[in-house]
Amino acid sequence: MKRGGRGMNWIWKARDLQTLLCLTVVLCGALLAHLLQVAGDLREFHGSSRPPLDYRIDLNEGAWIEYVMVPGVGEKTARAIVGWRERHGSFDSIDQLDQVPGIGPVTREKARPYLFVSHPDPTPKMP
Repeated sequence: MKRGGRGMNWIWKARDLQTLLCLTVVLCGALLAHLLQVAGDLREFHGSSRPPLDYRIDLNEGAWIEYVMVPGVGEKTARAIVGWRERHGSFDSIDQLDQVPGIGPVTREKARPYLFVSHPDPTPKMP
């Protein structure tokens, strides 16, 4: 179909191709820079094994899922804390964590800043 007395020219001129190539390179560079930034952010996020806690967890009321956020405590140990509490009653102190299977002095001391003990159970514990 003719417009203005001329046919449509579908052949790209060398200058048009150079412009298109330059734009493509610039856009690819911008995309690459963005992807590298996102990848860096993801690496930083995945590099930290746990989110930082800005609060402390009560040993006598916390759920196992809360304890998993404490440094040195994984799911198995977190469930062991809750299991110990269910079998033996409330914790009297953080030092009692040594009685929980899988927790020793090193883990206890790593976890200490993130834990506290409220209202120990006043009823005597069964042996």
